[in-house]
Amino acid sequence: SGAVTRNAIKLGVPEASRQQIFEPFFRLDRDQDQAHTGFGLGLAIAAKAIERHGGSITAGASALGGAQMTVRLPQSASTTPF
Repeated sequence: SGAVTRNAIKLGVPEASRQQIFEPFFRLDRDQDQAHTGFGLGLAIAAKAIERHGGSITAGASALGGAQMTVRLPQSASTTPF
């Protein structure tokens, strides 16, 4: 399997919400920051697509001060794309 990790510099995810952010329509309370809008579907869609490919996505704390997302996908035996 392989893993890809992405770090966000500014926006973190509280430990208590790290599983919830992958649920449809869940949004962190960002009342103080009106620039971040959305419907809470992006991570839910990504998680479902990754899971359907036999992988996983997790959220954690980044050393940069924000959130860290790690995607793990199994190594495919097939060499034919799609």
